[in-house]
Amino acid sequence: MAGPRPSGVAPPGMTPETLLPGGAPTLALAGVALVGIIIALSRFLPPYLELEATQAAEQADGPVASFAAAKASIPLATGGAWRADDSVLAFGGALLVSGCFVIAGATVGALLMAYFALSQLVLGQLSRRHFLLPDLLTLPLAGIGLAAAAFGLSLPAEEAILGMLGGAALVQLPRWAYVYWRAKEGFALGSVKQWAAIGAWLGFERTLYCFVGAFVLGVLVALVKIVRQRGQITGPVSFGDLSALAALVGLFWH
Repeated sequence: MAGPRPSGVAPPGMTPETLLPGGAPTLALAGVALVGIIIALSRFLPPYLELEATQAAEQADGPVASFAAAKASIPLATGGAWRADDSVLAFGGALLVSGCFVIAGATVGALLMAYFALSQLVLGQLSRRHFLLPDLLTLPLAGIGLAAAAFGLSLPAEEAILGMLGGAALVQLPRWAYVYWRAKEGFALGSVKQWAAIGAWLGFERTLYCFVGAFVLGVLVALVKIVRQRGQITGPVSFGDLSALAALVGLFWH
């Protein structure tokens, strides 16, 4: 990961620049495994997401209820034949792993970068298709980001903590404001957790730039939908995929 030199204590003999045992072939195998995992997650997580959405809709009340019910009504495809989306994930995942290798070499840092990048790829895919960002992905991503910082393998620990809190606040504060203003929910908690994870990996400054970029993209997408649908938007606009795209730009743009 880019940024100042880590201030945490790395495991003995290990830094972000430590070469992986076996070098490039090891990273290539790890990349293939990670790409396979994200394709499997995109295909077989939907039943879990459907259950999660249904439970959220049943438990929700007040301004959150209509939003949760709308998400629970979205059909979720799973399994079946190989889809075009799977090819996009495989190709995109391969490009991301290659980019991590080009930037950081066959190192521990490259492997961490690949994990973050591929996690954002599958989160963006699940958000675009199902409007859901499962805790099963966002919470471990945030936790591993903090752990990497604590062991001196990414950002300084204090920057990771500030980034996580700041990233969550960037979504949570507008979320509260929108509920107060419109009496209905605009952002779900999944977006709060996604941005907390992004902050834990990128630090607050880069996370802020990424959030502004994702917000601008969201406005542009909404305007396009308004024009195409003749003055109105029917259904929600996915923000998780735009957030993932912005996070990937923030990861590689340094």
